[in-house]
Amino acid sequence: MTRTVTWNPLRYSPALAAVFTPLQHLRWDWDVLYDIEDCGDCVRARRKDGLGGWITATTPHELRVKIGCDYVLMPVPWPCEPPAAVSDRPGGQDEPS
Repeated sequence: MTRTVTWNPLRYSPALAAVFTPLQHLRWDWDVLYDIEDCGDCVRARRKDGLGGWITATTPHELRVKIGCDYVLMPVPWPCEPPAAVSDRPGGQDEPS
């Protein structure tokens, strides 16, 4: 049995919307891979791998879409490897809790 975790930062979570502002929600989803700044009249993001320049938008939602497009075209490497699926672990067993 393989456990799969799906992470989709393009989705808008109503649960997070109740707690966070749109900019905070954007940072929650993307801050590991992109530097995100509020410039007052715009919001912008820059890849943490150093490729490319600033991605600029007028709203956090617009920036979320642009970051998603940038990531799909050339994914930013994760700082660390995500946990292996259960079937990839020795013996195919889940980690003890």
